[in-house]
Amino acid sequence: MRYKTTFIAGLLIFWTLSPTIKAATYCPDSVGQIENSKLTDAAQEVFSKLYAELGCSTPFISLPGKRLLHSFNQGKVKGEALRFPIIEQHYTRDFIRSKTPLITSTNAIWQHPDQAIAKVKPLGTVLGIIWQEGYQEKLISSGLKAIQYHSYQQVFDAYNRGVIGSFLIESSSFNLVKKKTSFTPMPIMGEVINTSKLYHYLAAEYSDFMRDFSALAQKSKAFSKL
Repeated sequence: MRYKTTFIAGLLIFWTLSPTIKAATYCPDSVGQIENSKLTDAAQEVFSKLYAELGCSTPFISLPGKRLLHSFNQGKVKGEALRFPIIEQHYTRDFIRSKTPLITSTNAIWQHPDQAIAKVKPLGTVLGIIWQEGYQEKLISSGLKAIQYHSYQQVFDAYNRGVIGSFLIESSSFNLVKKKTSFTPMPIMGEVINTSKLYHYLAAEYSDFMRDFSALAQKSKAFSKL
């Protein structure tokens, strides 16, 4: 009789804890995002809403691009909110990405409207953003000048002070930035580097969550407003 009672009690405990156990294995316990990015900031609201609909209260942690990559590879964060596919070659752990891209963005040079200034002064880039670093290496090898900054805000300040004549940024990000940031003068789009797609990435063990997240993101079209 004692054995039967103990067994039933054990089952009751398991049933009581099973939602918690499921949440611990289903929900990513943390997701990283690139800091000082207007697009990332806007997307976080969408991510948090979709995660909540799936029963997850996952915190989103802002980090510089390179530190975020290292944190994901080391398991300190369990995913990255938005990344271009070029990041995949730098992953050293198994990963899964969203079934479809969440955002399609045009990567371009935004420059001073006076071509003489745009061509003479250096180009500004942000440290840790891989597609920008790749373009900067190509630029420098051609004998042209570029200056790397730690954040977009530093880039914008340098442009307004006349230190640089142009900078690299995704079109989606710039469309958000120019609504709240004063530029003197307002830069115009120059060379289009490429058009790329931004995906959501998680560690491979969260494949069940990613399946449901991808389906919900497609159905809701929540990211289409960004």
